[in-house]
Amino acid sequence: SVSSAHVELLEQATWTLVDDLFARHDTRVLSCTPDHDDPTPCVREIVRTFVPRAWRRPIDEATEDRFVAQAEAAIGSGAS
Repeated sequence: SVSSAHVELLEQATWTLVDDLFARHDTRVLSCTPDHDDPTPCVREIVRTFVPRAWRRPIDEATEDRFVAQAEAAIGSGAS
């Protein structure tokens, strides 16, 4: 079993990697550019591509939705 502390560390590492990928515009993961008016479709595509590769396992819809919501919140607060 994985502790909540380990899950949190994995999530933090994943976001660090995502930040790095966005900084380098890595097209292997960033297959689209989010539209300012409606970033959700592109964000969802990136999450569907990236997270299973990063975690080395499929993700469920709830996990995908959580990552999309976090990305949308970051975009809404001015993050790019």
